[in-house]
Amino acid sequence: MHTRTKKSAPPVRWRVAVVELHGDLPRRHPDLANVKVSLTVKDPARIADHRDDLAPKRVFVDRKDAAKVRDSLIRRLRDRGYTVNGNLEVYSLYVIELESSAAPDHRGYLYVGQTAIDPALRVEQHRTGHWLRGKPAHSRTAHRLFVRRRPDMEPTRVYFSREEGMRAESRLRRRLEARGYRVEGGTERLNEI
Repeated sequence: MHTRTKKSAPPVRWRVAVVELHGDLPRRHPDLANVKVSLTVKDPARIADHRDDLAPKRVFVDRKDAAKVRDSLIRRLRDRGYTVNGNLEVYSLYVIELESSAAPDHRGYLYVGQTAIDPALRVEQHRTGHWLRGKPAHSRTAHRLFVRRRPDMEPTRVYFSREEGMRAESRLRRRLEARGYRVEGGTERLNEI
């Protein structure tokens, strides 16, 4: 009697695909592509508009390993300014003038911050005392001593990662302090500068 042995399927090979999206889509940076990063079992070379220059060449047997590489690649591309998987988040700095009577020995009193939302909206949250899930989402000092926003002191550049925004916020704090201002905020990455 002849018995048939079942052939086992070859192991699935996972790859990370980076596909450039075309059309009139919004971008985080006008000169950098809008891309979709995903896992696939297909050969990425056969996928239309695949970006070999951005995608890793490795092949993975374990989907979890491939997912870790995909997630890391998404972070790296976003930090460089690419629009990845539709995420348009950028970070901006803002400056709020506070009552100078609270800093009599200084040129003025300022609050600096960084945000991923519209800076005008974020400043308004400080002014009105915004709360989120029962916790203050504003600086109590900026709320209590608020005078006005100071866009003339804000850099116009946007930052592509929260970390980069925090470092820029700390640098702005240092520059303003060097000019004689007392400054609140901007301390998260102050020791790294």
